[in-house]
Amino acid sequence: MQPSSSDLGAPEPVRLVWKKDDSGNARWVPPGQYQLRNYTIVKRKDDQTWTVSGSGGKPPMVEIRPGKTTILKIDNTIKAGCVAKIKDDAVAVGTCPAGNANAGVTVIKGEARAEFRGTLLDARGRELGSGSMSFG
Repeated sequence: MQPSSSDLGAPEPVRLVWKKDDSGNARWVPPGQYQLRNYTIVKRKDDQTWTVSGSGGKPPMVEIRPGKTTILKIDNTIKAGCVAKIKDDAVAVGTCPAGNANAGVTVIKGEARAEFRGTLLDARGRELGSGSMSFG
């Protein structure tokens, strides 16, 4: 149901549709500037479904205008920063995965969080240690 323009405080409401064929789940909002607070990207490859969800970071602004289609450009690259702490003879390594606009991300492969492996190398490329983690 479309709210009346008096409910929206705007003369001409616009509709957000989450997927091209998903008009039954459209949302009516007044025209204006909005900030993308979180996102979900779903990709199917072979028989596997990957889902990347992100929130936080520096979300982009999106302008919604009546009668216009706005394409949201979301970078689906996942970047992993690295933090290392040395204490005595031990090294503790942590990663900081980030998605679009430095959003924190969760990566799901099928029904479970995806596991990623990493290797810590010294300046000469020798392996110092390795391990795995799940994003999110």
